[in-house]
Amino acid sequence: GELEENNSLFIFSQTNPVRAACRDLVTRKWFDNTIVGVIVVSSLCLAIENPLDDPDGGLAAVLKLLDTIATIIFIIECVAKIITGGFLMNGPKSYLRDSWNILDFVIVVISVVDFASGGNMKALKAVRTVRVLKPLRMINKYPELKLVINALISSIPQTFNVFAILMIVLLLFGIIGVNLFKGKFHMCDDGDGVLSREQNEFMTWPPMYTPDHLTTYSDITDPTHLMWLNASCPPSTMDEKDLMTSKVLCGCMLGEGADDDSVWADVVAPRFNFDNILNSMALLFEITSTEGWVDIMQAAADTRAWTDMQPVTNESEGLSYFYFLIWMFVGAFFIVQVVVAVLCDQFERIKTENEEKGQGLFTTIAQQQWKETLKWAMKLKPKKKLKPVVVPIFEIFDPFDGSRLFEQFIMACILINTFTMALKYIEMPDDMLETLNICNLIFAAIFTIEMILKLLALGWTQYIRDAWNKFDFIIVIGTLAGIIVEATGGIALGSVASIVRMFRIGRILRLTKSMPEMRRIFESIISALPSMMNVMGLLGIFLFISSALAVQLFAKLELKEDFNEHGNFQDFGVAMLTLVRFLTGENWNGVLHHMVDWNDGESCEVDPDWQEDWCRSTAEWIENCRPLNGCGDRYAVYIFMYAYLFLAPMVVFNLFVGIVLEAFDKNDENEDATLTTEQCENFRDTWAEFTEEQHLCVSKLKDFMQILHAPMGFGKDYVATDVELEEEIKKIHINVVQENIAGKSMGDEFEIDMKDIAEGLAKRVQRKAAEEEGDEEKLKALNFARTDPMGEKRLKNRGLVTGQPWIQSFFDSRRPKSPGAAVGAGGAAAEAAATAAGGGVGGTGMAFEDMAER
Repeated sequence: GELEENNSLFIFSQTNPVRAACRDLVTRKWFDNTIVGVIVVSSLCLAIENPLDDPDGGLAAVLKLLDTIATIIFIIECVAKIITGGFLMNGPKSYLRDSWNILDFVIVVISVVDFASGGNMKALKAVRTVRVLKPLRMINKYPELKLVINALISSIPQTFNVFAILMIVLLLFGIIGVNLFKGKFHMCDDGDGVLSREQNEFMTWPPMYTPDHLTTYSDITDPTHLMWLNASCPPSTMDEKDLMTSKVLCGCMLGEGADDDSVWADVVAPRFNFDNILNSMALLFEITSTEGWVDIMQAAADTRAWTDMQPVTNESEGLSYFYFLIWMFVGAFFIVQVVVAVLCDQFERIKTENEEKGQGLFTTIAQQQWKETLKWAMKLKPKKKLKPVVVPIFEIFDPFDGSRLFEQFIMACILINTFTMALKYIEMPDDMLETLNICNLIFAAIFTIEMILKLLALGWTQYIRDAWNKFDFIIVIGTLAGIIVEATGGIALGSVASIVRMFRIGRILRLTKSMPEMRRIFESIISALPSMMNVMGLLGIFLFISSALAVQLFAKLELKEDFNEHGNFQDFGVAMLTLVRFLTGENWNGVLHHMVDWNDGESCEVDPDWQEDWCRSTAEWIENCRPLNGCGDRYAVYIFMYAYLFLAPMVVFNLFVGIVLEAFDKNDENEDATLTTEQCENFRDTWAEFTEEQHLCVSKLKDFMQILHAPMGFGKDYVATDVELEEEIKKIHINVVQENIAGKSMGDEFEIDMKDIAEGLAKRVQRKAAEEEGDEEKLKALNFARTDPMGEKRLKNRGLVTGQPWIQSFFDSRRPKSPGAAVGAGGAAAEAAATAAGGGVGGTGMAFEDMAER
């Protein structure tokens, strides 16, 4: 059984001063911040450390000192946490009961082993490489990143099932590929053009060759042919039954004999063939990224009936095209999209679980509250009641009562101005350039007049308070300043003026205000920002670790062809750019093939010792420098590249798909639960008559409902009684922010947020519409949402409480009481509901609505 929590490591009791000091240390905020800072410094040291630098130089000494200090601090943290909570057997709070602590512990142990060895033991190189996982410790310090990685980890079982299916399909197609194309993806490498046209024809179509018969040595009787062969393959070394394939003929004419493979090369890329099942599966996996699949298909179409024969254009095109097209549809499209579907399905389940905690799919409670607030702020930002300065001008664009013609005219000018800016091109005729300059002056004049009219109508204070007006003011002033300087001083501002004019394009975003679908997309993108930032943070850590690991493993590799000065792992910065390039699928397999192609380097070394005069593509050029000649570990290259390509594009990028789907799905869910554009405008106009702030006092709620247009309120055409107003308010499910009622008692006045009233009204309008249409399914869904057993928990997680008891109690406290009645019926109901809600800070608030309906 587990030990009692009062003794950690069998020594330290709860009252032990050492344990108390450790507990105090690990709970300090400054200590946590210090650890984060040390992780950052340690990670930067990993990025700076490079196998191509002098291991005995000053930089290496500084990095080693910083790594030693970081290791000591990590050991102190680890020991303090173990003493505080116990190592393993002290209950659920034991150090190794947390998976993130296990990761920290492994990294600390590896750092200690590396420190003890002095970092000079090549046998520990693989162990030292694990140090690149240090940045993962950042995830444990930030809940936002932990939320994303937990979502990924929870999707591993389903992803593994799909991966198993992918491997089975790969195996099946790989076996078919081996049987069809083994030994056929090779050709004679006559790069220098040594062979004549007749010799090439002889090698491609040996005498007596047919798809059913392969040429033997006895079939070659032409003296010229025998003369070509005798140089390296004299009759004494050949047998009459020897098969004279293109490979043998190539070795005889170009190489040193029939068995010389050095002149028999791969058609597409090194080891990019179907010669065995591993090569076959690797090739098929690579073309699932659609990278280079056409080249491979064409190479297959050029294969011959027999192995080791020189390719001939479109010799086997029918079968080859059929095989690869089937694979692209099954492997590249279907299976890969199944991975996306499984991840999205898993993310949907995770989202449902997280919503019960008040979280989003990849957002914490705080971020989710920010998204909800932002959503309503974009829809229902309180209007500032504008006071006209010059009334006739104000009426032109009064946002409450004025015509929209002026605004539509300005929008049209913005669109036309954007179009004219797009007409510029290099070496444009002078007359067209002059025309565009005149257009620019005309639009500058129009926007200046707009600014002046608004300033006259509103005055400086009201004008500059609006964000769009600020933007317009800066653009107009900048444009005018550029025009004046060019006109008076003859100074051509060039690109500076162009940049100022380009910022006008930003005004086109105003179209989102008048186009609902565009506004919906814009709002979805904005609401997805927190999730995007979280996933981008995780992707950044993943790229950082991958780049540091690639530098440690592959910095010494010889550069050749696609693995060149523009794409290599000799430096952390270039390595990160190279890996980002791989994320887009750009020639990653070309780099892979040339990283594992060792045959070209005769003096290739697996792990060469440091040389001062090495040629480095990322450093200052040294005259007569020594080219890098490292080979690396072929299996390490394959494992690294395939793991990276699976985790980064296929998984991490699918997180972005999940984010976008969640954003639009959430937007669709709330589309029916929000007010229409006209209702929103009426709501904002009515709100502006009471306040310019985000909150409304509950004492003004009745008057607000009276003025608000139907179906949200009663409207000015019908004067409702207090009873009617209260009954209508009872039917609105209004939530209240807990902070607004903190320290208050039932009956006290409090404030209600604009978004909470709007949300309640939207649901009420939707319910009325469903009742009028007789839509039972919609009513059932709405009623379930009102009686959701998780409602209380979700409200609490969002910092809200049900507002009906508080609102009704306020109304009852202001109503004159009849003689002999301690409390009115409404007051009794309020007290009952408040009691049922746990003192007024929870519950679903259904008591009043049920009572009102009865």
